[in-house]
Amino acid sequence: MTDDMMMPPPDDFPRDYLYDDEPMLHAEKLRTELVTAESHSTPAKTKRRKAEIVEPPTHGKDGRAVIIFAQGERARVTRGLAQALANGGGIYFSRGGGLVRLSLREDDDDVDAPVRKFKGSVSIQEPTVPAIIADASRVATMYKLDSRTNSWVPTDIPDKVAQSLIAIGPEMAEFPLLTGITQCPIIRDDGSIHGAAGYDRDSNLYLSSDEDWSRLRVPARPTRTDAYGAMMRLIVTTLNDFAFDSEVSLSSMLSAILTAVIRPTLDAAPLHGFSAPTFGEGKSLQAFAVSMIATGGMGAVVSPGHNQEEFEKRVDSVILSGSPVVTLDNASRAITGDNLCMALTSPSATVRIFGTQVQRTIETSAFWMTSGANLTISADMVRRTVVSYMDASLRGGKDRKFLRADLLAYIRENRVDILEAVFTMLRAHAQAGYPNVTGDKPLGSFGQWSRRVVNLLTWLGMPNPVESQKGLLENDPYLEKIGDMLDALYEWQVLVHEKCTGRATWKVKDVREAVSVHSVDERVKEMRYALESNSKDGVKALPYWLRKNRNVQARGKRLVCASEDGSNGSSWIVELT
Repeated sequence: MTDDMMMPPPDDFPRDYLYDDEPMLHAEKLRTELVTAESHSTPAKTKRRKAEIVEPPTHGKDGRAVIIFAQGERARVTRGLAQALANGGGIYFSRGGGLVRLSLREDDDDVDAPVRKFKGSVSIQEPTVPAIIADASRVATMYKLDSRTNSWVPTDIPDKVAQSLIAIGPEMAEFPLLTGITQCPIIRDDGSIHGAAGYDRDSNLYLSSDEDWSRLRVPARPTRTDAYGAMMRLIVTTLNDFAFDSEVSLSSMLSAILTAVIRPTLDAAPLHGFSAPTFGEGKSLQAFAVSMIATGGMGAVVSPGHNQEEFEKRVDSVILSGSPVVTLDNASRAITGDNLCMALTSPSATVRIFGTQVQRTIETSAFWMTSGANLTISADMVRRTVVSYMDASLRGGKDRKFLRADLLAYIRENRVDILEAVFTMLRAHAQAGYPNVTGDKPLGSFGQWSRRVVNLLTWLGMPNPVESQKGLLENDPYLEKIGDMLDALYEWQVLVHEKCTGRATWKVKDVREAVSVHSVDERVKEMRYALESNSKDGVKALPYWLRKNRNVQARGKRLVCASEDGSNGSSWIVELT
């Protein structure tokens, strides 16, 4: 934490805001208590001590605010501490029913951690008692009365007061609601742009940036032609070196940039992936370029881990940290998982604070990206993902010439100019009323994103980036297993079951009987192998598998429940589509 994030209050800030309604009421109370306690002393001695009592200070060291401490008045002291932190620092907020604190990473990049954070990144943390005490000392001075000397002496905030603040802070008006962090200007739904650093009460976002955003030169009323020119400038100057395999992939890359910039103002946004057939083609560079444009840095980089359970915990950690942009780098296994699905499609996610039993319902404002060689997306993640594919062989392979020797350095130096192009596109589309010129249906669960990003790209003549999902469906290992199962069921249904029974529909008991007989029929063998591939319990898990995959389509086939009969079991059929 740097001192510039926790500055003392201005000189004209009222100094009596930490007292009761009457600034000196507390001093009079202390004087009365002291005189009463000395009632057995001689009148002359009591009079002398009363005269020696000094009024409490009204100004702290270096112009800081003052908090007067007394036993039995924890509520008043806690309120004073809350006001001091809110007015003097502005880094404490209410989030998900808990008190949180913004933290700026000052030291070197933490590249070895499971969730890698880079120098200059801002994250959201659960405040600790020592952190509150240290932060309070920067903005306020607490005094207590020393009964031996009858003088006011500085003291640290007591631990119990800091603990009280953690407990009741989220209920206090001094700490506003924090939705997330952004590191570039906030563009609102009407196209207006907010670029002042600090907390924005309209969006509940904290803009963390030391950039001078007054340098942005975005036209007040940009036209569609202006927006198209801005898009082409962005492509030529910044994206020229990427060997996109199609215009759909280029559109997906533009979608990633646009989404990263406006993600904190959206209720949800899909995962954006970057894939190539071989290593070294710039997949990670694509993700880091997007992050550099949106945050001015590398954002949070997450390793998927060795197993799904570990990955789910890392997803929760990222949600808690509030990182605005997150990259799952070099994904070597299929990307899937309930926690990530929730982080992408739900406006909020319920996660547990590590090391405790406390749960928080947190707004999901992060933009997620992933990269990998022949990137594989599985199960429910497919409909939540758009992908940009590259193939260097289309651009001369490794011998091709590059416009930028160091793309990230170029983006860092020209970030304001790049964002001018991005905001020109976004503002022009907003002021035009978010037209949908192609009539494409919104991507399920991503209505706002479709309206503001997909419709903008198609308005400017680019393909719908959602078209990239076709490649994901073809390579989804989850659908591959389902396809194997439907193929096997259909072959058995047509060539064995229907010939023997005269009917195409079948029940679970029919499959069990066929599999239980050690038949040499290859079609039955294939069905048994497919069952075992889809579930470790094989045919025992068939009823659950059928219910879960009802009406699912794969390889031109669909599983249909022909009739439901609770007593005798439902009838099923695999139909050609």
